[in-house]
Amino acid sequence: MNPIFNVHGCTLIVLAEWKPVVSAATYDNAAGISLITAANRRNPPACVDSKIHHNNLINNILPKIQANHAGAADAILLDLEGFVAETNACNLFLVKQGHLLTPHADHCLPGITRETVMKLAECLGIAVVERRISLAEFYAADEVFTTGTMGELSPTPPLPSTQLLVKQGHLLTPHADHCLPGITRETVMKLADASASQSSRDASASQVINIDGRSIGEGVPGLLTRQLQLEFAKLPDEEDEDHAVLPTFE
Repeated sequence: MNPIFNVHGCTLIVLAEWKPVVSAATYDNAAGISLITAANRRNPPACVDSKIHHNNLINNILPKIQANHAGAADAILLDLEGFVAETNACNLFLVKQGHLLTPHADHCLPGITRETVMKLAECLGIAVVERRISLAEFYAADEVFTTGTMGELSPTPPLPSTQLLVKQGHLLTPHADHCLPGITRETVMKLADASASQSSRDASASQVINIDGRSIGEGVPGLLTRQLQLEFAKLPDEEDEDHAVLPTFE
């Protein structure tokens, strides 16, 4: 308990273990995932700051156990005032009338995938807003997805009432699964075909189709999320001065 007694510095122990992540990761990025709201709250920075990487993950593990018992992929953690912070393992985004919203990073770890998706959305001309977001706003969203290293972008499917909002937000053709804002129908159809063939490994977000038993949007992975998933999947093959050069190990 006293760091002074650590006379030889930190010791890093790495245990290499191979395991398949399919079904183990619990993120189905093709069909979408379900979330529940955790009973416990996200610890505030005044207690244990979530931006610090440490081994005391009990605040994340307890919600994950709740999600496992409920048959959900993850659990949503609220801050002490009842606003959405993140899930036990991922950052959260919602889509409303063509805008992309995500909670402030006050009570969550601002992930690399989160930052990448926000920059990618801006490059695509999608408005990105960071603010406090209530759970009710997530219930009423057009689309919801999580971002993280393991799940990348995981979707949650939308409600019939939200389907009408998607139409009002100009995200439709006669069939809502063949539309995207601001691109031609031919491009949309190609994008839909490509997104249907994407594996969960290629996706960059896990779309949430259900929160606390409530369908999100149309009840299927949303179009804007699919667009971001496809664009995210292209990033490793792109050359950009902002991207770090990966070693070849030759």
